[in-house]
Amino acid sequence: MTESDQTNKPSGLLPNKKGEGLGGRKKGTPNKVTQSLRQAILMAAEAVGSNGKGAGGLVGYLKSIAIKHPKIVVPALLAKLLPHEINARIEQPAKVRYQTVAEARQAMLDHGYSERTVAAIEQSMLPPWPVPPPLLPKKDLQ
Repeated sequence: MTESDQTNKPSGLLPNKKGEGLGGRKKGTPNKVTQSLRQAILMAAEAVGSNGKGAGGLVGYLKSIAIKHPKIVVPALLAKLLPHEINARIEQPAKVRYQTVAEARQAMLDHGYSERTVAAIEQSMLPPWPVPPPLLPKKDLQ
């Protein structure tokens, strides 16, 4: 848009600064057409019900279509009901490395493990067979 185009427009229609809207609904105000359409759909479903004559109202209607089309209706309804964005922060505890078995043992006791439980954990970590002695380097036989 050239500068001469802007001067011919009424002052209320000049482009605003970046980020400023020119009009329309205020943020958060629902669209009236969408609101009316949603209300009409709910009223129609309530009138149909589970048997086509209004039995069970809206709940009856939803039950009947969920039974007739479970692979389509149920996931679609759940997608609308569940939040679109989950802002969850998962914090993991810092990894702790113990330098000695005694440090690890004491940490388990500090966290509320009983002596018996700590002993069982230590026992389960031992190999089920005897540990062979380390291999000694072979000496030259010459």
